[in-house]
Amino acid sequence: MSQEFNLLIVESPNKSKTIAKYLKDEPERWKVMATLGHILNLPDDEHGIEQRGDAFVGKWIYEKGKKKLVEEIAEVAAQAKAVWVATDPDREGEKIALDVVARAKLSQYHRVTFNEITKSEILIAIKERARTLDVRVTEAQRARRYIDREVGYPISQLIRADFKRSHSEHRPSGVGRVLSAALHILAENEKRIEAFVSEPYWQIVVDYVADGIPFRATNQIKFKEENIEELQEVVHQVRKNGHIVEEFKPDNHDIAPYPPLTTSRLQRGGFYLFGFDPNHTMALAQQLFELGYITYHRTDSYRISDTAVHEMTQVLIDFFGAEHTLVAKREFRKTKKIADAHEAVRPTYFGEEYFPSNIYQKWMEKGDTSVLGKDHLKLYEFIFYRTIAVQLKNAVYDKTQVVISVAGVKFKAQANHQLYPGWEMIGGRFIKASERNERDEWKDREVQLPFLTIGDTLAPVNIEAIEKKTRQPDRYGIGRFITTLDDAGIARPSTLDSIIPSLKAKEYVFVRNGMLYVSELGKAVDAWVVAKCPWMADREHAKEFEDKLDLIESGEMGTADELITEYHNLVQALKKDLGIDLQVGKPTPSQIEYATKIAQQKGMEVPEGLFESDKATASFIQKNQIKRVEVGVCPECNTGKVVMRDKMFGCTGYKEGCKFILWIKSAETFFDRFKIEHTEHFLKEVVQKALGKKPMYLTGIQGKTGNNFDAAVVLSKHETYGWQLGFEFKAKKL
Repeated sequence: MSQEFNLLIVESPNKSKTIAKYLKDEPERWKVMATLGHILNLPDDEHGIEQRGDAFVGKWIYEKGKKKLVEEIAEVAAQAKAVWVATDPDREGEKIALDVVARAKLSQYHRVTFNEITKSEILIAIKERARTLDVRVTEAQRARRYIDREVGYPISQLIRADFKRSHSEHRPSGVGRVLSAALHILAENEKRIEAFVSEPYWQIVVDYVADGIPFRATNQIKFKEENIEELQEVVHQVRKNGHIVEEFKPDNHDIAPYPPLTTSRLQRGGFYLFGFDPNHTMALAQQLFELGYITYHRTDSYRISDTAVHEMTQVLIDFFGAEHTLVAKREFRKTKKIADAHEAVRPTYFGEEYFPSNIYQKWMEKGDTSVLGKDHLKLYEFIFYRTIAVQLKNAVYDKTQVVISVAGVKFKAQANHQLYPGWEMIGGRFIKASERNERDEWKDREVQLPFLTIGDTLAPVNIEAIEKKTRQPDRYGIGRFITTLDDAGIARPSTLDSIIPSLKAKEYVFVRNGMLYVSELGKAVDAWVVAKCPWMADREHAKEFEDKLDLIESGEMGTADELITEYHNLVQALKKDLGIDLQVGKPTPSQIEYATKIAQQKGMEVPEGLFESDKATASFIQKNQIKRVEVGVCPECNTGKVVMRDKMFGCTGYKEGCKFILWIKSAETFFDRFKIEHTEHFLKEVVQKALGKKPMYLTGIQGKTGNNFDAAVVLSKHETYGWQLGFEFKAKKL
């Protein structure tokens, strides 16, 4: 008779592997299975939502390969003593849990969530926090998913048809609910920048030295070109008259540390400190979370658990002393409505072995360096220092102000001198740099003032009028734009990292040196949205939508159908206003994207009017799609052929059950980790040689420690992660 076991279902293989390690020594046996993300989705090739009376019903279909996976889960669940569904603690996780329970027909189950992947958290959650599915959360998820489809699908068709009808030179690929509001913020700022005309002006400054301390005082009047004579007269008066200390106000300011990390501040810091795109930051954080090193990384909360605060304070007292440690828990005021369902992003442990200087050794001991590398270490270090700084005392700065009068002309100076480092003793400049805007470096400039007495006469060492120029409005950088979206309440932690890539993919914006520029196509799309459906560009409307989702989730608002109906009616009104009939067969966004990609790859123009007909688009794709390139014999089944597809290398024998997959993104990440430049042709050649047992040999590869090495690139199958690229080293001769 087989031994009884419990089944735990999570989303990711990484997470399942970590949890399985934690549970292997428990008295009861456990099996851990992964769903590999969502198991159901709305179809790509049709609208997929039908209105039935006052309700809306979606056509949910299995993601590729997921039907068989669900059957496997159902089979294992039928043999299990108990089933625990432990998908992520957010709306998407609750939706996955709902689909697993429904499709695997789990009549008996426990829903549980983990805010961190640690043994103690997992055992406590299983023992104390089991519940049923939260239908209010899944209703909020349904509302967002259906409305995004109800808005994006038809309005994307409408904008294409309207641009075509007006003979516009532009060919937009579509619009979306969040995307339109985000684009409008950038487009409005672009207008301000383009309208700006820089003008010169002059300010008078005076340099002094007192008690051996040099400092500069500035007159606040900005003299324009038409005031040059007045400027010269003032400079003349300043040169010939006495400089008297009129005011001297000693002042010390306590400077508190920045709040703990939310999703948007994590992405902002990842960009400003390391140049990471938001989606790269979130991919790194996902892996750190799944392997148990940080808490859940999609959050808008500043909250840190009492247990974590206690552990932090003990570590700080041990290493820095009680005189520098804030024993009482520091609280941060919330500036906007937040869900507060999760803690802030923080390390799961604070002991010495988890310090940034020691953590890589920990990863090596646990065998995690096959997943975690240099970029993970950078992000972890940022998270660690940003978090632990919260429980150090405030820094103290001298902010003394002086006013010097010269024949009635006032000159002011203010000190910016650190008297006590407080939280800045641990990576202070590092932390502050994560919050700086593109042109904020001056805020850290050290300025020290001597002690002065009112009535003292000072001797100037230099007097000059400095020419400056009025500064154009700041252009949004990637980091600041992410936090702007979050602060405006028009995007949530689950969607923030997808917005900029979507705008770029549609060619509405482009990025240059980390700064966001709106293209001519983007400007045209924004102008259309503002003119035809201004509610889509309105950030307040977008914020209200997110607030309504929160009300559905909290049970303060009715079902999702009420909100879906509201947006359905808005779209119907737009159709009527434009007088465009969408009943004729139109291509789906995925068809348009694929056809456009084929045309680009073949260097050809998209035929006129192609996207007016789904049949014409399908025919174009069928006729012109690039044949899959065979690169070798499948190492999994040894019979099928491995072909290179858009997102992966796969086996032609997949219909017969072969599961060989090498994800292209995984391969690209592998090369990026070791700073190996790669193209599509290079990647195909590497895989082709590896399959042919004649692997490509590379020299001068940059290792994680900075040392270079030589190795062959081979294919190997990992028990958890599947087929991956790796290195094989030649044996050294004695």
